[in-house]
Amino acid sequence: MIKFRITLIKILFNPKFIIVIKDGRVTNEYGNVKQIFINDCQDIVNANEILNGLIYFGKYSNRITISKNIPQSSRQKLRNAWSFSN
Repeated sequence: MIKFRITLIKILFNPKFIIVIKDGRVTNEYGNVKQIFINDCQDIVNANEILNGLIYFGKYSNRITISKNIPQSSRQKLRNAWSFSN
C-alpha cells in the first residue's frame, strides 16, 4: 500500500522528496533532503510515538505536506523542523 501511495504522489505532485515513517523509523524514499531534517523528523517521531506516515514537498505547490494520520501538534513540529533546516 505504501509503495502505491509513493507512486501516486510522484505522478500527481512531482515531489522534491518523499519521507516515509514506518514502524517509527524515518527514511528518505525519494529525492534529496538534508540529513538534519531527517534527524529532526526522527526525534519528533520518537518523542511523539508516531508509527506511520508520509511527508513530502511538492514542487508545484512549493510546500510540505504531512499525512493526516499524524496528530496536528506533531505535524506543526515537523513543519517547524522543515523551516529551520532550510
